[in-house]
Order: sequence, then structure tokens, then C-alpha cells
Amino acid sequence: RPGFVLIAAALAATLLGACGAAAPLPPPAPAAALPAAAPDADLVEALGTGFRMRKPAGWLVVSRARLEASRREVQIADARMQERVRQGAPLPLLSLARYPEDHARLNPTIAVLEQRVADFTPGQVLGQMMPMLARAYPDLQVVEEPAASTLGAHAAARARVRFTARTQAGAAYYVESRVVMIRRGGTMFMVMMNGAVDGPDRCEREFAAALQSVQIEPAGR
Repeated sequence: RPGFVLIAAALAATLLGACGAAAPLPPPAPAAALPAAAPDADLVEALGTGFRMRKPAGWLVVSRARLEASRREVQIADARMQERVRQGAPLPLLSLARYPEDHARLNPTIAVLEQRVADFTPGQVLGQMMPMLARAYPDLQVVEEPAASTLGAHAAARARVRFTARTQAGAAYYVESRVVMIRRGGTMFMVMMNGAVDGPDRCEREFAAALQSVQIEPAGR
């Protein structure tokens, strides 16, 4: 289904969104904080969508320039998905990284996208994505199969996978990616939390706290 290919391509394009690049890039953009009267200055919003998340302490907002560069740099085994990425897979509405953008190793990230998939449940979307990701990443290992869940009052689904993300320059990063689909009306938010498979950059605690902090305004508000 074209819509699911686009979602999978968007996931692929965001994986390298904050790993080091050969050329220098602009500094990270400042976080889009709530008004000064708000009690939590680390609460950031995904480009006016009503989706808010608390940024882990010390994490940075990834610049659009870095995200666009990652879309050009990523190397995917599936030719159809590679072409989708090349033509312009959607960029995240919000992307956070643990380290500055020139970090040479795998940089843990959180990325948020929104996609209209009105006729499917979150679990169905994740289920359709799994074989596409397997074509994109031949060493894909499903750590947690897609499973229905909830996030606050919203229907959701979660899965966890591991695979090697590669760049066209030959760099390779072994990634553990947690993917969460959250329905709001006729659209879904896709939250991707990418880190190392072990060690401090696995960021299990940071990812769990960020997901728990999510606030989503009702559609149309």
C-alpha cells in the first residue's frame, strides 16, 4: 500500500537524523518551549499539531537542515523505498537528539511524524510496516511484535526492532528502534525512539519518560 511505504520510508529517513555528517551543519535549533508562564519549559510541541512531549534533560532539537541531509545520506536495501526517500519522505514534525548534530557515533533520537491513515488501527499500520522494514533492512530483528496498547485516552500500538542503518558513505549503525503509533481522529502520530542496543546510549529510561509525558490535544482544537 503506497501510504504504508511512505510511512516506512519516513522512518528510514529519520534514523540518521542526528548522526555525524561529513560537512558542518548549522547549530541545533532552540526548543519550541511553551509560554514563560508554563510550569515545564522542557515541554516541546510538534509544529502546531497539539502533540507535546517533555524533552529529556540536556537533549537538543534537531535542525531541519540536519534532517534534510539525513534524507539524502541514508542507504536502504529496498529500491522502491530508497526512491521514496530520495523524492522526499516526510520529515519529522519534531526531532530530539541526545548529543549535538556533529556527534560521530550513533546519536539517540526521538522523532515524531503525523500521517493520515483513517481506515486502519494503529496495530494494523505497524503490522503492515514490518515486512516493508524487513525489505529495507535485511538483518531486521523483531524484538517485540506489534501489539495494541493505549496512550492516555488514545488507541496506540507498539513494536521494537533492531537492524543496521547505513549511509551512502559506508557508515553503519546498529540500532534498536521503538515505534509507537497513536491515533487521533483520522490521523496517527508515529513516535520513533532510536538508540543503541546496549550501554548508556540505549536510553531506555529517557525514552520511557518522554513517552509517558506525551500530551495530545483533541483533533480540530
